[in-house]
Amino acid sequence: MGISAVMPYAAERAIYPEKAKRDKKSFGNQSFEMAVNGRMESEDDKTSSVPARSRGMTVTSSSGLTLHYEKERADGSTCKFSWVDAQTGVNTCVYKPADFSEENPILRVEIWDKDGNLTEKDVNPLEVNPSNATGGEMAAYSVYLKETGQCQNTDISFLWTKSNLDSTGETYDGVSRLNWEKLGREWLKMQFGAGNMKGYYDYLPYYQLLKQQCALFGGSSFTEKGDDKQLGRFYSAEEMQKMQEDLMARNLAKKPKLSATEIYRQNHPEYNGEAIFRFGNSAKLYTAEEIEKLRMANIVYQP
Repeated sequence: MGISAVMPYAAERAIYPEKAKRDKKSFGNQSFEMAVNGRMESEDDKTSSVPARSRGMTVTSSSGLTLHYEKERADGSTCKFSWVDAQTGVNTCVYKPADFSEENPILRVEIWDKDGNLTEKDVNPLEVNPSNATGGEMAAYSVYLKETGQCQNTDISFLWTKSNLDSTGETYDGVSRLNWEKLGREWLKMQFGAGNMKGYYDYLPYYQLLKQQCALFGGSSFTEKGDDKQLGRFYSAEEMQKMQEDLMARNLAKKPKLSATEIYRQNHPEYNGEAIFRFGNSAKLYTAEEIEKLRMANIVYQP
């Protein structure tokens, strides 16, 4: 998973804050460490005279969105995901420690608010319940899926899931608990309903893993009546094609029946049923209704 950001780069400024004050902030049963009025500083930061931007730490756009990241830190951890929400200015970062492994999959999550305050947490992706997770936890879980080879393009899949939050009227802060499985289910249903088969299949592997992960915690606690019938199973490409054709046929059947003359007059209002159509080398001319009968008999015609 590469570094991702939803922000323009028209203008940049370096943020090199004074020593950050630290305090504890509690969210539910989890304890987070908060740095107030700036980013968390390391011992190297306190003595370095190199601007933060030149070390690849901070980028701020002309619109005021700030992206924080370090490609590689002194402890060997690397940034695998950093993204700024355009509405709230919240920056979500995920760092992979040097000793990361499937046996020790702990990831470091940083949530920066628009004022530069930092919330940090170590996340074990195996303990993340997508039906009741923070944005930071889901970002870490998405990185974990990519790093362990279980799913590709998980960064964009996470952002697709988050995009469905916008339609609910809620805002993203990275620390509030949400039902991401439900958001993903609604996004998948929307792609299917719109006939976007590419979007459906691109997202499907990610959603299947979310659903499997939820099952470890007893399933989604927000499952709505009828959802299992609408999205309780997954389909092959042939089944999806047949379902799409049936949907098109049903939609076509709902349209008002027009005669061949009425259809032709939609683009040629001056037409009054004259015999002006012919086919092949025949000199005989046909009306729109006659030509339609020939067409239905699989005879190729040329108006």
